[in-house]
Amino acid sequence: MRFDILSERDSGIVGDVYRYRYLSTSQVQRLRFAERASQTPGYRALARLTRLKLIAPFTVPNVPERIYRLTDRGAGFLADERGVEVSALRLHTARR
Repeated sequence: MRFDILSERDSGIVGDVYRYRYLSTSQVQRLRFAERASQTPGYRALARLTRLKLIAPFTVPNVPERIYRLTDRGAGFLADERGVEVSALRLHTARR
């Protein structure tokens, strides 16, 4: 699986979602786009990663923003990037 259009920051976002299990839009903004005055680059990156099906958004009642989780395809991407089998990532099994 190759994703040549992904920047180092995009790959980092996928890794962050894996590491923390779930991240909100604002958490991704703080982790990866803190130096930006505009939130647009963060929204674009999340939209791109969602279109590529590496992460998936969902909503939670009483939470005003989207939450993102790693998809199976995203796990495959991370495994390829790290040179390991998907099973070595020790993914959380709960899926929405």
